[in-house]
Amino acid sequence: MVCEDGRSISFDQLAGLADDFAAALPDEILLLAVEARNRVEAVVAYLGALRSGTPVIMHHEAAAAGHILDHYRPDARYLLDEASGAWRLEATPAAWELEPHPDLALLLSTSGSTGSPKLVRLSANALDANARSIAAYLGLTAADRAVTSLPLSYSYGLSVVNSHLTVGGSIVLTEASVADATFRDMLHTHGVTGLAGVPHSYELMDRAGLLADLPVSLTTLTQAGGRMAPDLVARIAGQVRDSEARLFIMYGQTEATARIAYLPPEQLTLHPGAIGRAIPGGELWLENGQGARVAAGEPGELVYRGPNVMMGYATARRDMADPPGPDVLRTGDLAIEIEPGLFRIVGRKSRFVKAYGLRVGLDDLEERCRAAGAATCCVAGDDALVVVAAAATADLDKARQALGGLDLPATLFEFVEFAALPRTQRGKIDYAAVLRAGHAARERLLLADGSAIERVARLYRGLAHGMPIAETDSFESLGGDSLSYVQCSIAIEDALGALPEGWETLSLAQLRARAQTDAPRHAHWHLIWLESDIIVRCLAIMLILFQHALGGMQGGADVLMMLAGFTWARFQRTRLLAGRSGAVFLDFARRYLLIYLAIMLVVFAHDRHILWRHQLFVSTFHGDWGGILNPYWFIESLTWCVAVTCILLAIPAVRRFATLRPTGFGMAFAGAALMIHLIGGRVGDAAGHAFRSPDQTLVYFATGWAIAQAGRPLRLALFLMLATVSTLAWGWNDAHVAAMLVAAGLIVFVRRIPLPDIAGRMMIMIAAASFYIYIFNIFPMYVTDTVLHAKFGEFWVAQIIASLALGIGAYLILPRARMVHDLIRKRVTLPYGLTSHI
Repeated sequence: MVCEDGRSISFDQLAGLADDFAAALPDEILLLAVEARNRVEAVVAYLGALRSGTPVIMHHEAAAAGHILDHYRPDARYLLDEASGAWRLEATPAAWELEPHPDLALLLSTSGSTGSPKLVRLSANALDANARSIAAYLGLTAADRAVTSLPLSYSYGLSVVNSHLTVGGSIVLTEASVADATFRDMLHTHGVTGLAGVPHSYELMDRAGLLADLPVSLTTLTQAGGRMAPDLVARIAGQVRDSEARLFIMYGQTEATARIAYLPPEQLTLHPGAIGRAIPGGELWLENGQGARVAAGEPGELVYRGPNVMMGYATARRDMADPPGPDVLRTGDLAIEIEPGLFRIVGRKSRFVKAYGLRVGLDDLEERCRAAGAATCCVAGDDALVVVAAAATADLDKARQALGGLDLPATLFEFVEFAALPRTQRGKIDYAAVLRAGHAARERLLLADGSAIERVARLYRGLAHGMPIAETDSFESLGGDSLSYVQCSIAIEDALGALPEGWETLSLAQLRARAQTDAPRHAHWHLIWLESDIIVRCLAIMLILFQHALGGMQGGADVLMMLAGFTWARFQRTRLLAGRSGAVFLDFARRYLLIYLAIMLVVFAHDRHILWRHQLFVSTFHGDWGGILNPYWFIESLTWCVAVTCILLAIPAVRRFATLRPTGFGMAFAGAALMIHLIGGRVGDAAGHAFRSPDQTLVYFATGWAIAQAGRPLRLALFLMLATVSTLAWGWNDAHVAAMLVAAGLIVFVRRIPLPDIAGRMMIMIAAASFYIYIFNIFPMYVTDTVLHAKFGEFWVAQIIASLALGIGAYLILPRARMVHDLIRKRVTLPYGLTSHI
């Protein structure tokens, strides 16, 4: 066993520590409660209790655990003193009406964090049988090493420890989140071979880039705790296949100790969404409502038999004396048998949902609310949302207070008030209608103009293309780009009063928490601190407008190309390193190329002719960008730079290098692009080729990427390289060199710049609308240069003002048009007489 502080404990030492703990337990201790932290002290106490035959409650440190402990009154508690950092045993023996059954070994909560007093009673035989079964189908040996990626109070997390210790394997103990860099380092440093997680764990690992940087030692990944999105399963399976690791999709319940079924890795692609077959030693079948087995292909309740089935439930102290019940478990889940012995879950019969990998009992929540005096309260829910409804405002307030102390995210709940609770024809509460109302209220909240932080949530939802977002999502995980970056950063600054360092990696939940404590500023005379790349973007697009209107002011487009590489490294790198190059490029095409293609159609309607080189995005290679499409050479070159980056990082070996050595990859990328620039400049035979073709502009994109990943000394070297490239291409007396030096200097050497609030917000608006200003600049150019110039002379001022107005107008209107489209498509409405309470 490897501890987080670096200590190593051998198998024999661990057994000795457990025996010492068991010997130190007073004889009057008949029930022990252990604070199940992912630390060696908790493991020793757990094993010591098992070896002494003392039943043990493994509980987490959350507030809800206090409710369980008060209810069962254990004779002793073993817990961590946060102040001193020491563990202590608090013994408070109490008289027993009936002593616990001698087979009873472990008690675990089955309702996640709802604080239900119901516990699952497990015997030592059940623990041993399930551990051996798991070890068998995973093929575990003494050479395997797991990491505590899940809490030990959770049956899944505890089963990882049990199964590895059963075969003489080892455990790396850590309380670090799977998204933390320290967790990643532990996997590599300690040669971890097994990694377990619930769907939320894998989502976090995917967003953090961990799945693209798995250690070569890793051979087995397991997933349970709810259904994982099929696309994520397929993506993980593809990634681990490259390293010859295996992904096991599993199904289980605490009532079966932990595990009931598993899907062999070779059947992942054949049966996506399936839970697999019964574990060794177990049996699965389906029954209808009358208890009869159903025919193949028909849905029925999933029933399991095996030696790992619980002894029964405990709802009071006296229940611990009850003898073991039958070895058959009715899971409450509806399933179908897709082929002999292979099952897929199709629904839930019981009123449980799984949120954040925890099993949450809706009946428990409802009972808690009513016990608090919310007489008209009812609770409905699914894995994404728990809806608490009542027919009185006072009852809703009581329910909110009753649920406020639970260890569940506040955003999991939606509180809805009805004039009268909806009922079915039989007079029962219509929970489906309550759930629909809750989802409608949440949708309305996200789409309506609300608080400043809700504007951030609305922008994030736009990044998800109208799909639901989780509170754990961040700007980076949603694949934000350089333009949405400007919008979101100012919205967050409005909400928080200041832009936090590294805000793009903060989850929406973290931003909400900060919004509750940080007061926003509203006075227009205050200074506003803008990140230097926002200012550079504004200046670059203005330089492009002046170049198009007057000429002789080159450099703005190459500055934007450098900015593109800089922002891609910041916001798209995680998705690219996760092996999602195809999805990233499709997002780029959807956001940028569709508008360009639409304009190309407009040009075709006007001229009735478009060169094939424009249609195939190769005109810049020939130095041919003439005619009305002249300004769009940048779109062609940017598309090629993006495509090259996506293709490059689609190669597993390159992706692995970029993950392990981000700075090294950035420098190699910039160096390779420089070589291409120098060689292409000598080979190219077209006059314009020397400046606008992808082989000449890739160096700016790649250098921007490298700057985003490099430290200060290397940034200085990259700055000098840009200055040299620009000088060699344009000469010392050209505006291009000045533009590149100023832009690169600001990004490399200056983090933020203070500006008067009004001026800063003007620059923000121009920077945010820069793509629309650029793409629609063609129309003011055509009108002023072709129509008005012949009759009235120069109109460059009007051209620039019109370009700004048209671009900013498109920026403000087009996103709202998409929102209206989503509203019409989804028909988001609220039932009559219903209000939403936040």
